[in-house]
Amino acid sequence: WVDEQHITDVLFKPDLQKQGVYLEVSTMGDLEDVEVIIHQPDTKESTTYHIPACQQAFIALNNIQLWSPDHPLLYDVELIYGHDHVTSYFGMRAFSQVEINGHHYMAINGKPIFHYGLLDQGYYQGTLMSPPSDEAVIKDLKLVKSLGFNTIRKHVKIENSRFYYHCDQLGILVMQDMVNG
Repeated sequence: WVDEQHITDVLFKPDLQKQGVYLEVSTMGDLEDVEVIIHQPDTKESTTYHIPACQQAFIALNNIQLWSPDHPLLYDVELIYGHDHVTSYFGMRAFSQVEINGHHYMAINGKPIFHYGLLDQGYYQGTLMSPPSDEAVIKDLKLVKSLGFNTIRKHVKIENSRFYYHCDQLGILVMQDMVNG
């Protein structure tokens, strides 16, 4: 059950050059704006903004904290629209390509990154392709990280959104294969 006035979707688009984030909050209802509370990842200090509903808005951030596999800093966000209260998050990160000595490399936040990765088909003992619990996912991902990997290549299936959330929290990049029929 949701209130008649509610949030239907949220889209974050970090912009490192402009030192902020584009945010669009889609809603059902006739309220004009959405209250947005953004928490700094390192201090948990927060700033409140009011943005128009169903329109893209730019929010400038002070002292941005960049997300990377070595420092997976995420901004926690609260969105309030009428009586609807939604929590989400985003990371300040940008993927690009850089050229060094005539060779092209993948980069995160403008710095080349080597993807130390492994193939993960997402099978679990006893439940096959469904994780038995959130704790099982976290345990697997912490093992991946402790073994020195920074990337998982996800094969054959698309995971539950909790999987990608935990990857963001732990600093693991995901390469998602096209799912076959």
